Amino acid sequence: LSLHGGTTTKKLYKVLAIIFYKFVDKLYMTSQKVSEQLYYISKSKKFITTSGIRYNEIPKKITFNFKYKLIAVGRLHSVKAFDDLIYSMQFLESKYTLTIVGDGPEYKGLRSLIKSLKLEDRVFLVGKKTREDIYKLLIKHDIFVLSSIKLKGQEEGTPTAMMEAMGAGLPIVSTDTGGIRDLL
Repeated sequence: LSLHGGTTTKKLYKVLAIIFYKFVDKLYMTSQKVSEQLYYISKSKKFITTSGIRYNEIPKKITFNFKYKLIAVGRLHSVKAFDDLIYSMQFLESKYTLTIVGDGPEYKGLRSLIKSLKLEDRVFLVGKKTREDIYKLLIKHDIFVLSSIKLKGQEEGTPTAMMEAMGAGLPIVSTDTGGIRDLL
């Protein structure tokens, strides 16, 4: 069995996990942080293995003609804290833009936030894209931003989008939550 994201800390999950994981010989997880969250599982069953990306398929940003273009990629969910990222754009000079790639339950709220802050000309929600389209977008931007936070019961695992941005050669600005430290 493999775990790719942060685990939940809710009591019911822990009870079910203890019962279920008794029947598992090996439990593979993507970061030390996930392993620590599963403190109630025997160390002899836990193995850390990193997630992978297809590095050779990702186009590389060869030259940097810095144009203040930020990009964030992920499911539009509260654990990703895209609302905080959008709020922060108010404090950057107007030459900075932010493209957010992804879809999810926070889409309408984020769209409203962008409008209420009058950031429509600087913050762009472009929706869900194919892997290939994401790669093309990455190399058109200057900095990858990951704003994830720890919520009650949820935390970032090892973000594939961050690995892909690193593979494209982008500098990374990130919060320190979940398995992110294992990557950086």
